[in-house]
Amino acid sequence: MEIKMALLKAEHITKTYNQCTILKDINIELHQKDEIVIHEQKPRPDDFYLTETFLNYKRDIISRL
Repeated sequence: MEIKMALLKAEHITKTYNQCTILKDINIELHQKDEIVIHEQKPRPDDFYLTETFLNYKRDIISRL
């Protein structure tokens, strides 16, 4: 069995934006040739108010992946 070393490892990541927790206690390991897929539910208007600032922030994060 081959043991893979992670190229990138991050643990216990939490991200809050405008007092709204977007990510909570996320762990991730990336290995060579891994693909990143983000599955997320579409937000409902009742979940939180999607300001243009927030949407631009989200676009920026996704473009960096």
